[in-house]
Amino acid sequence: MYLSDKLRNQLRDAIQHHFDAPKEIILFGSSVNPDSRGGDIDIALSSHYDRSQFRQRKAALLAALLQQDIELPLDLLQLQARCW
Repeated sequence: MYLSDKLRNQLRDAIQHHFDAPKEIILFGSSVNPDSRGGDIDIALSSHYDRSQFRQRKAALLAALLQQDIELPLDLLQLQARCW
């Protein structure tokens, strides 16, 4: 699923709000290929939260997107500095 600039900006703003402006937000997979259709949206972001905190913030993000009538198949992955 290729994302329009408007939708990318909406996602970026929502992620920055719910995850306290993460250092990196990486969009990858089919969502960066204009020839791709269908599929999900893959996003990885740097985070200092533990697993529970990350899941709570992810749930809040998804709820906020739904309130804006943005219903997307979103895979949100956490990158932690200690992993690399």
